[in-house]
Amino acid sequence: MRWMKNRWCIGVVLLFTVAASLLGVGLAFAQSGQDRQLTAEAPVTGVLDSQAFVQTYWFEGSVGQIVTLFASTPDDGLELALFLTDTGGNLLGMDVDAATPGVASVADFALPQSGRYYVTVMRLSGAQSDGAGTFSLTLAATGEEPPPAATPLGDETPAPTETAQAQFAAPTLVQLDAGIEVALTWNSTADLDLEVRDPFGNSIYWENPAVENAIFDRNVNANCENTTADNPTEGIRWSPGGAATGSYEVIVYYIQGCDNNAPANLTLNVTVNGVALEPVVGTLLPGQEFLSSFVVAANGGATLGLSGVNPDSTLASTEGLLSGQIPIMSDASVEGVIDAQNWSQTYSFTGAAGQIVTIRMDAVAGNLDSKLFLLDPNGNVVAFNDDAVSGGTTNAEIANQTLVSDGLYTIVATRYGQQYGGTQGVYSLTLSGANAAALPAALAALDLPAGSIEVALLWNTNADLQLLVRDPSGSAVYDDRQTVNSGGRFYLDGNVGCVDTTTNPVSYTYWPPDRLPPGTYEVEVWYQASCNDTTPVTFNLTVRVRDQVILSTTGQPSPGQVYLTSFTVDVNGIASVGQGGMIGTSLPGQGIVPDSSMINIGDALPTAIPIAYDDTVSGTINQVNRYVVYTFEGEAGDQVRIGMQATAGNLDTTLFLLSPQGAQLAVNDDAVVNETTDSLINNVTLPENGTYIIIATHYGVLYGGTSGTYNLSLTRLN
Repeated sequence: MRWMKNRWCIGVVLLFTVAASLLGVGLAFAQSGQDRQLTAEAPVTGVLDSQAFVQTYWFEGSVGQIVTLFASTPDDGLELALFLTDTGGNLLGMDVDAATPGVASVADFALPQSGRYYVTVMRLSGAQSDGAGTFSLTLAATGEEPPPAATPLGDETPAPTETAQAQFAAPTLVQLDAGIEVALTWNSTADLDLEVRDPFGNSIYWENPAVENAIFDRNVNANCENTTADNPTEGIRWSPGGAATGSYEVIVYYIQGCDNNAPANLTLNVTVNGVALEPVVGTLLPGQEFLSSFVVAANGGATLGLSGVNPDSTLASTEGLLSGQIPIMSDASVEGVIDAQNWSQTYSFTGAAGQIVTIRMDAVAGNLDSKLFLLDPNGNVVAFNDDAVSGGTTNAEIANQTLVSDGLYTIVATRYGQQYGGTQGVYSLTLSGANAAALPAALAALDLPAGSIEVALLWNTNADLQLLVRDPSGSAVYDDRQTVNSGGRFYLDGNVGCVDTTTNPVSYTYWPPDRLPPGTYEVEVWYQASCNDTTPVTFNLTVRVRDQVILSTTGQPSPGQVYLTSFTVDVNGIASVGQGGMIGTSLPGQGIVPDSSMINIGDALPTAIPIAYDDTVSGTINQVNRYVVYTFEGEAGDQVRIGMQATAGNLDTTLFLLSPQGAQLAVNDDAVVNETTDSLINNVTLPENGTYIIIATHYGVLYGGTSGTYNLSLTRLN
């Protein structure tokens, strides 16, 4: 969801950031009308000043054509920079040489493909200088004539996605004499954060407080320090001048309740060019996000979008989703548009049990933050994704999803926040299906025993990675225990103990063809030692059930890190795969130390179970309910003990203790490492008065495969 976009700076840093912005946000793709067309027949002229410090033009070119672009100004004090980009926003050439400030050129550049190109002329110092004046821009071209410009004539209208890409290519600027102001106020000492994403895709908030001409003013109640309940306010202001037209997304995060976890009542006030829009009110719980949006039109007017709490992992509305879908074929891509009127689009494909599919949604224009849902033939959500790579992209991907039944599946292409979101743009949606019998080439070349279940781990260094598979009974098969009663057998142990290492090691575990116990299996990859090889590790983990690859995934662990996933085999032998990911780091004498941040505690607090000192309660952990949240009232100086003991099933317990603000105070996986899988948090002194949080879960938290019942006890020791 949140990740910092490019920001304008000064001097050399400015120029580098502008280039990055051209690549990542498409800033150079301004108006693409005929008045912006550049031809070799005549130069164009333009003006650069404080209101328009960047001007963009386009031309049609042919592959192999040699072009030269030359910009010059007669005005002292105006320094020019020149950028050439393609339609994907890729930077092809630039001139940012301050030694020749009055001219800028890109000479003798061979065009890599036929199509449209964009030329951006800007002030060398961007928005920060006082330089102003006129310039001329000339295009010279040799070689094959470019194709005719795509001008609509009669019924020859562009395809909808081409029109949409032009619409979202880059926001235009409108003069706002009074700028824009977004203000957040609330009614408690809670730590709330305000963020606005502008039409360029920039994020403005406390960690990124100055972008373009927007300024974040202050971070109130931050970290629960110097808190106030007297009308706390955070604001973001755009100075008078040029402002981007298009959709602005407003996000409010409930970071933590500083005195308690009570709901926070909030108000958003948006003022555009001196005109106040209708106030937006809402209520948030800890960990939740509130969304709103507004659109600035070309005439400077503004309208509000819908507002509400982010639906997150649930579909805000399923009405009508199972009818009217657009069919999509495997290994094919389609394009669509997400905007204020159409915040989702549905697609359908016919799937078969055991088939593995990958669905990807990439934004290709606009500031769209993509999100995907996959529905089974009954309309149940079986998978969703917001960010394909956490913290690195806002594109969405549902990867290597095993279908568990035959029938018509539905893909919902939407955006972060769904109907409450404010990002818009054009996307490309791709559906690909894996060959159920395909194996990685390096694995297929090995002569390994066949099995009803086959789990193989391959990697690329001399490091010692341990492969461990835990069966439905809770028995683990690995290098130190090479057979288990269910039939599991450990066959290869690549680089174990750093002895006789190789850079193409393989570890392999299997169940014989006549043994296929139903239930949930847990697969663990533990980076135990580097074996004096510092090369970064990349592993491939493949799981095959009844000759069908149900999982093929890669990971890049650091020393000590543990990757965990699971798969389930039903009584008919049909397998399905659970989520997977890094769960923590192994520390000497402590086992695996997990992190409670994997859990969105705000979503769970409304259903938390209150308990008191000397209480013992029972509960259940399984693949549907992976954790249970409890709360208790504690006082500063209380010394507490919390125990969690499995009472049935193969449950491997894990415990977290959180402060009243949601900060992790203590965690335990195994009360005694290598002796028990029960958990114990013992003799912890509470730092303050308040409502404390206990999370009872299983090993691996969101990715674990064990399940069963447990008893949980809370004791005050003093």
